[in-house]
Amino acid sequence: MEEFANTLKSAKVWASKETEYLKTHTLGESLANLNTSESDNFNRNLYLDGILNISKNGNSPASDYVSNWYKRNIYIKKNIDDLINENDRVLVIIGAGHSAILKDFYRSSKNTEYVDLTNIGEK
Repeated sequence: MEEFANTLKSAKVWASKETEYLKTHTLGESLANLNTSESDNFNRNLYLDGILNISKNGNSPASDYVSNWYKRNIYIKKNIDDLINENDRVLVIIGAGHSAILKDFYRSSKNTEYVDLTNIGEK
């Protein structure tokens, strides 16, 4: 249970920091802040290091939960891919927990060019 408590505490601290940031910054600045590698690493690792390791048993509800999260993101990517055509420019607005892994998928994809939100003015 200590792993679970630590994971929850970590998520609460992160959410609190983001809430405070939003109070003193514009929406655009807040969205840019949520799209940093630090934010992506936190969100991805919340699942891969935090939730997944709540149980020491590999065949656990935590493993099912994380594999379902990964599966959901595969479906999201497939749905996006099915909607776009060659040379389309697409903006995907999605929660930080999904965007962290979707960025990995699209950066690795040979069929799409991923452009980071923070670099949008450069393209």
